Amino acid sequence: MTTQIAVKPALGPQEALLLGRVQRSGRAVIRVRRDRELFRGFAPNALRLVLKGLADGGWIHRIERGVYAAGQARGLRTQPQLALIADWLEGENYVVSGFFALAHWNLTIFPATTVDVLLDRRRPNVLYGQTLFRFIYIPADHLPQWKDVRVAGARALAHVVTPERALADVLSGKRATDLATAVEAFKRGLRLGVLQRRRLVQAVKDTPATSVRRLGWIAEHEHDTLALALRPFVGNDGYVALDPTRDTTDARRNVNWRVLENVEST
Repeated sequence: MTTQIAVKPALGPQEALLLGRVQRSGRAVIRVRRDRELFRGFAPNALRLVLKGLADGGWIHRIERGVYAAGQARGLRTQPQLALIADWLEGENYVVSGFFALAHWNLTIFPATTVDVLLDRRRPNVLYGQTLFRFIYIPADHLPQWKDVRVAGARALAHVVTPERALADVLSGKRATDLATAVEAFKRGLRLGVLQRRRLVQAVKDTPATSVRRLGWIAEHEHDTLALALRPFVGNDGYVALDPTRDTTDARRNVNWRVLENVEST
């Protein structure tokens, strides 16, 4: 008897043996070079064939060369993206950021199909199913503060930027979100107690001035005391669009926050 798990007749003894080990490992992702104990007793050529057979049968799914998503049954594409990242990048210097982090902290109700991963080495992006894992090179000493997050379905912890940094990150840069989403994230975060004003000030100070300006405008618009704390950090180097997704033609200049108010009056 090679395994204690129930398997379909289509699996051969070697596939069943390896699948049993993978399932008992508790990992969301297995890596051939790292998880050598799982492959004990398999010759390299035999291992390649066994992994291919499991992947062809839908028991595991190839993410990239030597890296496979693992699950208890077929249809693994429902595996949480953060669980994949946690076990996939265990041991590396990385931080999950951007809109995906915003969604993780319950600051938006919209699902994220792109996972921005700040990583201290250069590597290509990976499209897995409908999810794009976008790797952004950041030197190790410039990685933002993160929280260790335990994720169901993963053995390793995931590194995710703080809620305050997640909001700051989506307020600037070429991947900045629209104003309506940012406003809702701010209001939702304060209402649920996820965001703290003191930490928000620090977070936007560590990001481009664009974050300070947009967040300051939002806070003032919402009659929140955070606006006063942010005013000293506005700077004076030109103007930025309040909503980065909209045209700025004929937009009114707000001299206090140095933004172009390209939004409809409310």
